[in-house]
Amino acid sequence: RFVALLKPSMSISHQINVKTLLKILPTIVIIIASSLLVALIPLAPSLEDYFVQGMFYDGPSYKIFTGFQNKAKHLQVLQAYYKTSNISADLTWSEIGSLVDGM
Repeated sequence: RFVALLKPSMSISHQINVKTLLKILPTIVIIIASSLLVALIPLAPSLEDYFVQGMFYDGPSYKIFTGFQNKAKHLQVLQAYYKTSNISADLTWSEIGSLVDGM
């Protein structure tokens, strides 16, 4: 491909002017910005309850949580296991993980 670009017959037939660049540049910026948003929004700590897709527990003893991919289902299982209603929806996923480790 690189060799083909050096041949005059394979190169761009006209120069890129400012008008063409001003058409292309916003499109490139929008594509990069939207890609970054899609990649970084799930990493925000305030949104951790909505993005639980990659959660897993080590060890084969945690098969009880298969199919419980959201926080409400996890809390119901933990409340039933610990026989208490003190477990609230305000817990973070790291606190839920420590409760699961105590099972």
